[in-house]
Amino acid sequence: MKPEEIIEKIFEAVTNSPINLYGICRKTKLHPRTAKRYLGIIESVQAKEKIEKEWHGLRAMMRKKRQR
Repeated sequence: MKPEEIIEKIFEAVTNSPINLYGICRKTKLHPRTAKRYLGIIESVQAKEKIEKEWHGLRAMMRKKRQR
């Protein structure tokens, strides 16, 4: 699978409501290590879509930023 396809899958899984890494893995059927690796790539591609990320211990909660 190409990196662009993985990023698109993750963007489709992230909505306005918070979702943890396990939820993204279930929706996208990606391995947790792969999803974690691509979160860094997504942060660099934020010109396309803005994502908020909060870390609570080992949990990462992500959601799309709201337009004001």
